[in-house]
Amino acid sequence: MQIQLLTAEVELLTAGVRLLTAEVEPLTAGVRLLTAEVVPLTAEVEPLTAEVRLLTAEVEPLTAEVVPLTAEVEPLTAEVRLLTDEVVPLTVGVRLLTAKVKSQAGVCLLIVGL
Repeated sequence: MQIQLLTAEVELLTAGVRLLTAEVEPLTAGVRLLTAEVVPLTAEVEPLTAEVRLLTAEVEPLTAEVVPLTAEVEPLTAEVRLLTDEVVPLTVGVRLLTAKVKSQAGVCLLIVGL
């Protein structure tokens, strides 16, 4: 009787294993398909990664040069802003004077014409 129970249990376990195998096999096939797609992509990406490393190696020294230049330019930019603040009102003044001179020139031409 015990052997029959054990046999029944083993048969149930075997059936469970078959069901799991039936579920796993399509997943394994899917993984194989994905692997087949990924391998060529990896082959394409590897040379690009090598190029990026080379470009990074070229850019890093340039970045090191730019940082001190930026430090030099920032104070000059601040000076330019200050000068711009001074020049704008002067430009407005020059425009007003130009308008006055033009109107005075018009009056002079009228007087000379008389």
